[in-house]
Amino acid sequence: MSIDLLLDDLELVDYTDNGVDLVIQARQINYSTTCPHCNSSNTIKHDQRDHKVEDLPAYGRRTHLIIRQPRLRCKDCGKTFIPRLDCVEENGRITKRLREHICSAFRHNRTFSSMANEYNVSETTIKRIFNEYVSQKEKERKKDLTPIKTK
Repeated sequence: MSIDLLLDDLELVDYTDNGVDLVIQARQINYSTTCPHCNSSNTIKHDQRDHKVEDLPAYGRRTHLIIRQPRLRCKDCGKTFIPRLDCVEENGRITKRLREHICSAFRHNRTFSSMANEYNVSETTIKRIFNEYVSQKEKERKKDLTPIKTK
């Protein structure tokens, strides 16, 4: 099986497939080295961390990404930071494309528990995404409604 992540900020390192789950190990590439604390670009690689993220199902399997991210240290302010991933919301545990997929699944009258099981996330996560989805749709609807002018 050949795997293309289709995520610009990640490079495939390895994967394992147990027939139910696909575990993909990747590393972050093309990241900003600018310190978010002081905006200095005078940084060095300090360490690396693994970040576990759920992704869209692939090949009929739940997909888990284990992303090795660099941890950088700013030589000017001394603070450490991990560069942001474009494919994952800040401090997120699911990819942006999985979030979009979950939002599209709401239109098919699926239960929160069945979605949580399929995408390997908690029911609480599904409910939170649903509430954010509904709020966004309400804002869009209100914006589309223009008052009718009467004489």
